[in-house]
Amino acid sequence: MSLTKVSYSMISGTPVSVLDYGAVGDGVVNDAPAFNLAIARCVATGETLYAPKPDVSYKLNTNITIDCQFQAGLYKVFSGSGNVLFSENSIGVVNPEWWYDTDLAVAINKALVAVGNTGNSGGIVDATNFKGEHSLSTTIIAQSWCTLIFNDWITLKPSTASMNMVKLRPAGNVEGGRWDVTDFTYTAAVFFIDDAIAFTKTSIRNLSMKGTFTGPGMLSTGIYFHPTTVNYNQVTVTVDTVVIDGFGVGLYLNADANQTAINANTFNNLTIKDCLNGIFMEQTGSGQVVGNFFSNITIQCVLDQIYGVYCNGAQNIFNGISLFDVQVPTIPFRFGANSLGNYVEAITSDQPISDLGTQNNFIAVADAYQLRQYRGGKNVPGTATTMFTFTNNFQAGTYTFGCYDFNGATAAYTNTAIVTYNGTRTDITYNFGNAAMPISISGNSIVLTPSATVFMYWTLK
Repeated sequence: MSLTKVSYSMISGTPVSVLDYGAVGDGVVNDAPAFNLAIARCVATGETLYAPKPDVSYKLNTNITIDCQFQAGLYKVFSGSGNVLFSENSIGVVNPEWWYDTDLAVAINKALVAVGNTGNSGGIVDATNFKGEHSLSTTIIAQSWCTLIFNDWITLKPSTASMNMVKLRPAGNVEGGRWDVTDFTYTAAVFFIDDAIAFTKTSIRNLSMKGTFTGPGMLSTGIYFHPTTVNYNQVTVTVDTVVIDGFGVGLYLNADANQTAINANTFNNLTIKDCLNGIFMEQTGSGQVVGNFFSNITIQCVLDQIYGVYCNGAQNIFNGISLFDVQVPTIPFRFGANSLGNYVEAITSDQPISDLGTQNNFIAVADAYQLRQYRGGKNVPGTATTMFTFTNNFQAGTYTFGCYDFNGATAAYTNTAIVTYNGTRTDITYNFGNAAMPISISGNSIVLTPSATVFMYWTLK
């Protein structure tokens, strides 16, 4: 009687093992040909490919495409210079453990490349089994159509002060984790978006980052939008439920390249604290920061902070912004000279808001100040200058007006003007308790006496 050797894949209902097609798994022999043979069998029969736990790893000297269902445990599966590419016909969730020895960044990047091949259907890199502290040897590239997920029990650190920890590609998504750069004076960005992104599901969600800002300027950044190539646009990125603590800039939107735009992105449920600049938005040349939406933002200002929010863009919407612990010389919210047509609603701040731009609209700004600098005779020397004209952009109600001197350090005029506005010029009333105040009412405009220079503020009561 002859005996027949039974292989794993001959058992009814079991997946096809790569060992049955010549894979060795010693980390030395090239197992790519064996994988390709097993994959061909599974594609033809509809069976599932299985990679049992190897003695060391399955070394791949060339790329392989797994175009069938795949099974492996949470152990190291692959090594070598070849990449694994899962097609849309294969699995949608990939584990970094399949490439992991001691370097988590390398394993995650391999996993992201593998699942990034699944196309618009999307793929997930599940890193939620990793805990504790991990140093990243290289930048993580969040590939297109991938979602990288961490749990809250992992702390990720950069290996050098100058490395960006994550770069997002179109439709790349990152969720979870604690990102910590406190080991040194950090000079890069935790999340860096430098690519063209348009109308794709790109996001940063449900995570926190911690820095220790000790240097001047804007050296360290939590999240940095910076299109670096002409005609690159960054559109429809979502940043949601993120804590940014201790950076030169918490959130930086910088359109300084020709014909670039940072447009129609959404920032929601952010907490920013102990940053030299909380949110900084700048457009220069033909670059544009336009039409972005900010809601439910809390910014804790610190003593040496420059700005809570600085906006030099156009038609951005701010709704539900809270700035607290504001101390001189911090400016909690400033619209720059090039800002235009931004919309502000429901902001709270215990210090004046500076508006140096054009046609910025303030709606229902309760318990917040709007501050603007005016110089009498600026346009026509020796004549009165219009400081402010009521429009229907302002909610009807009673407003308190006052003036500070040019330095803004002390109140130059002890009494404020009381102005009631209900939507038409005939409804304006006023009472200046100090005759020396260099402002007056003309129609529905407030004007400044010739040659005077003041800061004026107003707040809805």
